[in-house]
Parts: sequence; structure tokens; C-alpha cells
Amino acid sequence: ESMAELYRFELKKCLQQKVLWITGGILLLCLCLWGAAACLQTTDSGLRGEEIIRLHREGAAALAGETVDQDMLDQFRPAYEKMVFAGDARELMGCIDLYEFLGHVLDTAASAEILAVDQQMLYDRLEDKLRTGAEKGSATEQAASYWQSKVQQQLSQPLVYGGYHEGWSQMASLMKVMTFLEVLFLSVALSGMFPQEAQHRTDQLILSSRRGRTALYTGKLLAGLTVGVGFGLLLLATLLGVTGLVYGLEGFGVSALFTLLMPLGASIGQVTLLLFGAFLAAAAVTSLAAMVLSQVTRNSVATMGILVGILLLTTLITAVPESPRLLSVLWYLLPSNFVSLQGAFRYDLLSVGGLSLTTWQVTPVVYLLLTALLALGGRRLYRRCQVGAR
Repeated sequence: ESMAELYRFELKKCLQQKVLWITGGILLLCLCLWGAAACLQTTDSGLRGEEIIRLHREGAAALAGETVDQDMLDQFRPAYEKMVFAGDARELMGCIDLYEFLGHVLDTAASAEILAVDQQMLYDRLEDKLRTGAEKGSATEQAASYWQSKVQQQLSQPLVYGGYHEGWSQMASLMKVMTFLEVLFLSVALSGMFPQEAQHRTDQLILSSRRGRTALYTGKLLAGLTVGVGFGLLLLATLLGVTGLVYGLEGFGVSALFTLLMPLGASIGQVTLLLFGAFLAAAAVTSLAAMVLSQVTRNSVATMGILVGILLLTTLITAVPESPRLLSVLWYLLPSNFVSLQGAFRYDLLSVGGLSLTTWQVTPVVYLLLTALLALGGRRLYRRCQVGAR
């Protein structure tokens, strides 16, 4: 009766749940249907999704490597005028990245302002927007100074458009949805991990087994982590595959500034991989939290209700005030808030030994520490519950 045998037994018991396979299958199917809809749906422009993607890719390839300057704006303007005045959006699809970038920088979709913008105005507004965002988002003078230097570094030379990157941009934008799917799965798959013992009265056998409570608890924990993180990997693999088939995976090295107006100095591909890592760390800590919570409630339905309730709350409430600071920090520590472009990439800084650490560097480490604390706390609770129940 080795630890490996206990782990395999608990993993097999968990994987035999029909509701686990049904829930997981439905969630993975939703991702596949999203990809199909992106290709088949007809937009307001009258173009089908697959045609928009083709025009976008071709136009972006023609602009790739060019500096975002007056010449690029002059190339863009006729395509935009054709869409505004003639209702033909086909040419605009080829430079849609620039159109969306202008809209974010100018904070408008009004045709008059977009048509009037020139190179000087664009860079002035971009610098003002980045510096204002850094100033408002920073809680301390040190953080504000850090980000202002990043703005200066980012704009030290004209931006270069790296080309088509829609696949990576879509995946980065979808990470909040991915976290929603993962937590929903965990609330179903792991909420009964410990309550089943009391319901089936198998906990009485545990007290008389040779290896006892500690070994079985460890086996259960490892099995739950395997299921939680394993499904997270399956979700990411499905997202990567569907996105690659629909949008393609070109443009890993394109500046993230075209997707997120923040002086990160990173590419959209790097940002997406950082979110992937944060997602897996969040899957681990949420798996542990779900199992420990099931020990506290001793009821799978109650555990599921609490997890889904928190998930819906973080979905309905999109932001909280920056003051009091503790509320803001705790709010964005929740996986369903943190694993997103707006949640992970914020202006908060933590200074450690002269180093300035960002939220996307600190929070995954906090998740791993929480995972260890939950494991130790859950072990103590499990032992006390087993003794107290007698």
C-alpha cells in the first residue's frame, strides 16, 4: 500500500466521475464552437469572419516592418475614408490593427478625429495617455517613477508595426474566460473530493488502515492537483490549437503596445505566455482551495455554490476602487480577476531589496505559497475532522 498506489487509486476514483467528463467535454466544446463562430459569423460590415481574417493577414503582411509614422497614416486614411463614406470595409480590414490602435490612443471611434490625426498628434497623445495611466495607476512615488522611465524607454524611438498578430492577441484577451471555465470545472470536479468519505462512511476505514490519514490525505491532494492542473493544460492546448487553426500563430514578437496600452517593453507573445503561466498557478491554488473548502463545509453542493458564487461575483463586478489599497490588492489576487490583461498587468509594484517587482511577477509566487499553506492547513484540518468525528 505505497503512496503511489494511494495516488493512483484516488486519481482513478476522481476520474470515474461521469459529471467530470460531461462538464469538461462541454467546456472544451464551447472553445471549439467559439473558433467555428469566429470563422462563420457575418459581421456588420457584411463580411464573413474567415474573409476578415484573410484580409487582415494580407494587409498586415504588407505593412509589417514599417514605422508607425506619417507615411503609414497616409496609407491608412484612404481605406478608412472608403469605409466611412462608401461603406466598403474590405481595405480597412488590412490595416485594422492601426485603426484599433488609433482608437485606443485617441479614446474615440469618431471618424472626424481619426481622419484628422497626424504623426505628431498621435505620438503626443500616446505619450500623454501612457504617462497619465502610470501616474494614476501607481500607488507610490517610486512606482510612478519606475513606470515613467518605462514610458520614456518605450517611446525613445518611433514604433514599428511588427505585422499580423491576431492569434496571440485573441488568446491574451480570452484568458479571463479561460479562468472562468477552469474554476467552473474545478467546482464540479473537486467539490466532492472529501465529503464523499463521510457520505459513504469510508472515513471509518481510514482510521484503521496501516498508512492512515496522512498518506491518504496526500494522495487525495495530489490526485486533485493532477485533475485541476491537467484540465488547465488541456484547456490551454485546446485554445492554442483552435486559435492556431482559425487565426494563425504569426506575430509572436509584435509589441504588446498594439494590444495593451502599457509600457511593458514586451511582445504580445511573451505577454500571452506569462498569462498561461499565471493561469496554471491559479489552477493549482484554486484546486487546493476547492478541496480544503470541501473539508470545511463537508458538503459538495455547498462547496460548489461558494466557488460559483465567487466566480459570478468577480464576473459581474469588473473593477473596485483603488482605495482602500488592501481591498484592491485582495480583489486582484482572486484568480478570476488576476488572470487577464487588465488584472495581471497593472501599475502596482513591490520593492524587495532594491528590486521593483511587478504584479505579474509577484502574484504567481504568492499563488504557489498559498498552495503550500492550503496543503498544510488542510492536512491539519483533515486530521482533526477525522478524530473529532468519532
